This record gives sequence, structure tokens and C-alpha cells, in this order.
Amino acid sequence: MVASTIERACKRGVKVYIMIFHEPVVMAHNTTYTLERFNNLDHQGNLHILRHGDPAIPYFWSHHDKHITIDQEVSFVGGIDVTFGRYEDSDYLLKDDAKDAREQKFPGADYANPRIGDVDHPERPLEDNPLHDRPSVPRMPWRDIHCCIKGTVALDVAWHFIQRWNYTRYVNKCKNSHPAILPSGRGNLALSWLDRSNLPVLGDGTFEGDMGHGGEGARSSMVVRTEEETPNSR
Repeated sequence: MVASTIERACKRGVKVYIMIFHEPVVMAHNTTYTLERFNNLDHQGNLHILRHGDPAIPYFWSHHDKHITIDQEVSFVGGIDVTFGRYEDSDYLLKDDAKDAREQKFPGADYANPRIGDVDHPERPLEDNPLHDRPSVPRMPWRDIHCCIKGTVALDVAWHFIQRWNYTRYVNKCKNSHPAILPSGRGNLALSWLDRSNLPVLGDGTFEGDMGHGGEGARSSMVVRTEEETPNSR
């Protein structure tokens, strides 16, 4: 569903930037599969993806940064992971042991219990985790919260992503293959809030060359900008 939504947006001309935490070998996230899955979409050159993190270091933590920003005007920030085992509804079921996958609410990798074991093979999402025997192992209900923010606060979230993205282009040595993102700050909502506060509108300059350290790499972050929302469009 996420992949098809992104593909449809790209076909409409929306520019999509995704940053994924590059896990070490001791983690089974398999972001190589995620990277290939997105790159194989019919994105018409409008999708750009980076991974950040040193996979050679055997650490067990990540920069747990999960947000989506649209046109540098609206952001969704919170704790929801866009990954297997996080789908939930108000029933918080412990069991879902129907044998027919078509009758299961949590098919394949979505039947999960992180206290028993992590996702075993994310590249095969429709297969059950061998550690999670449905008749004997309950799933772990999951509850996370996201919030929607607008105006200058969302603009600040956009700056956060832009700085991390542009910095990572240098760390990964991929400046030529991945474009920099410019902080426009010229969206309708952001502009109205800036006017109210009597603050200057952000300039059109790039952060390239003078950026601070961006941290250990985003867990999964995304910035979406429409073609019309470019720094020189208003």
C-alpha cells in the first residue's frame, strides 16, 4: 500500500525523498530489499532514496526518527513505524490463527511479537515468521501515536529533514546521483504564519557545504514536494 501510494504520487509529478536507517548486519531489517522495492517502482525520476548508518558497526540502536513532511507546510510526527508488525486496530487481538490467509487480519509478517523474535524475512512478507506459531504464540498488540502539525512548526521539521538529507549526500558520497533539497518556506501555511510573527521568509540558498552534523541516520523519513512548490514558484 505504501509503495503504490508513492508510485501514484510520483506519476502525478510529486517529488518524493525518503531516508532509511541503514541497519548493521546484526539486525534483520533487510533495507536492501526496501531500497530495491522502491527503486523498481514506476516513479518517473521523481523518487530519491538514501540510507544512512554504518552497517559494519554492530550496534543495536537507531536514530528513531519517523516523520512525513508535505510541501514544507504540513508534517506528521510521532512513533508509528511504517513496517511489518505495526498494523493495529481497536480490537488489539492476541490471536489470529485462521489457516486461510484471506481470513486473517494479520497475514504473514504482520502477525508479530517482538518479545519473541523480530521479523525473520521481510523480503517475503506473506510468509509467517517461523518463531511465531499462531496457535501457541500470541501476537503483541501495538499502539503508537502520530500527530499532524502545520505552519512554522512543520517548516522546522522540514529543515530537520533537509539538513539530514543534504549532509547524508556528502557522507554517502552520492552528491551527483541524489539532488540536494532547498528550504523554500514559501508554502501558503508557512508564509501566513511567518507573516503573523513578522519573521523573514526563508531564503532560496542551499545548505550544501555549510551544514552541521546530521546524526546517525533516520529510521524512515520522507519529504514530499509538489512541482509547483519550488523555491522560485511564488
